[in-house]
Amino acid sequence: MTNVVSLQATAHKFLAEKYKGLNDNSLNKLVNEGLKASGIEVSPTNNYANFKAYLNLVDFKTIFVDTLNNLLIDKWSATSETWRIWVNNYSLTDFKATAVTAVGVIPQPDHLDEHNQEYLLKELYGESASAKLGTYGNLINIERQTIFSDDISAINTFLAGISAAYDRQIGDKVYGFLTENPEVFNGTSIFGSEHKNEVTATDDFSADLGNALALMYGQTIETFDRKVENVRVQPKYVIVPPEKALSAAKVVGEYNKAVTEQQLLVVIVESRLTGFNGWFLACDNPFASISLFTLRGELVPKILANNTFTMDGIQIKHRLDYDVRPTDYRGLVRVS
Repeated sequence: MTNVVSLQATAHKFLAEKYKGLNDNSLNKLVNEGLKASGIEVSPTNNYANFKAYLNLVDFKTIFVDTLNNLLIDKWSATSETWRIWVNNYSLTDFKATAVTAVGVIPQPDHLDEHNQEYLLKELYGESASAKLGTYGNLINIERQTIFSDDISAINTFLAGISAAYDRQIGDKVYGFLTENPEVFNGTSIFGSEHKNEVTATDDFSADLGNALALMYGQTIETFDRKVENVRVQPKYVIVPPEKALSAAKVVGEYNKAVTEQQLLVVIVESRLTGFNGWFLACDNPFASISLFTLRGELVPKILANNTFTMDGIQIKHRLDYDVRPTDYRGLVRVS
């Protein structure tokens, strides 16, 4: 007689393969074989009774939810939102407001005199941003017909929809900071003359890009002892609305022919910027000026069962704990 552990493992494998399209057997086959292996008589005509008996043998709710979470990882990895390319990710350990220095600069090392080997205490310099995680989610009913249908597209559509919903929401927040330019750094906006990260646009995309590059390469930071040091931010991404895509591609293509591999630029076409009178230059990811914060690095939304499984289906909740915050202004330039 098959034990419960074996039944659970078989069900896990069956569901994972079925929802990935690797198994075209019906769930009735899983149920009937599980009952037979457990020495329980299978009704040839009453699938409802068979499944009810099967639920007494296995924790189908846990198996189903675990399967969905594993499949959701694949869906999350396959999404195409552009914020993922240039926004940095940070892990927070709790829901308290946390001060974060993302673009940190350590002053150049002091020369130590051979007769006086005294090491001086130096601080990490950079803008201090406050991040505070919030919880986002909803409840959804999954009906029995969806779970046990041999049409796997329903489950895949459901999971893709969850992934896309969070992906869009995060993207809306990220690009909202760029276009709305709120006050976030000691009462100052992200872009402005005081931050030396704004270019007045002309009809010459090439000239505008040159001016934007000059500003980003020229970004400095002032240490507590009033010394000024270059931050060494590396420009990387030219983020444009669709209507400027061709101009950007042409100019950036010519630029990339003349620079080192480290200095290559990448054009990102973002639909949220449609109609926006301008575009942005962003630095490479390690110094990203807008960051996503998640709880203990859990970037993928999580699915949980809200109550026990019934013959009518299951109610689940999906959630993600995160925050999106500007963390420095030196890695961004707005051309408008």
